Amino acid sequence: AARKKGKWTGGIPPLGYVLKDKHLVVDDQEAIVVREIFALFEQQRNLEAVARLLNERHRATKRHRTAAGRVLESRAWDRLAVGRLLRNPVYAGYVLIGDELYDGEHPALISPETFDRVQTLFGPPRPNRGRRANPDYLLHGLVVCGACRGQLVPSSTFKAGKPYRYYRCATRANSPTACTATMLPADGLEAYV
Repeated sequence: AARKKGKWTGGIPPLGYVLKDKHLVVDDQEAIVVREIFALFEQQRNLEAVARLLNERHRATKRHRTAAGRVLESRAWDRLAVGRLLRNPVYAGYVLIGDELYDGEHPALISPETFDRVQTLFGPPRPNRGRRANPDYLLHGLVVCGACRGQLVPSSTFKAGKPYRYYRCATRANSPTACTATMLPADGLEAYV
């Protein structure tokens, strides 16, 4: 009911906002970065290119201090972080409940028209098929990267029509500069374990 009235109902405030008396208030410095991200995506139309440009310009993700005093440090941008920001209707002044948008009581950082244009660039949403375990990868969800402690995820390539299975670092897959690990052959890793 509170969200239908446009109220912020908790959680870490998104980049561009701070929390004051349980209300989202614009952080002017962060708001500049949010608008820059929307503009860059309209120009580049590529999440990885936007993440690379943001990192080159030394822009960082949200830094937040919890009510308990714990500090969540900002990080470098990757394609997932850029995509999450661009899909967040809060920036156009809305609150999302299920599949429905309601007018938020917080100020918008971008126009609804800009938000709609960016959503159109993503194309139609893909149907949710749910997460399915691939039986060809016995260690999926069980092994972590030795370099960054991120999860190792299945990957495969084909050469001359023959499949080659690997485990690769999910952190590196999302941001190649975030981890130095290389792909590990699945057969070798599974035999070793």
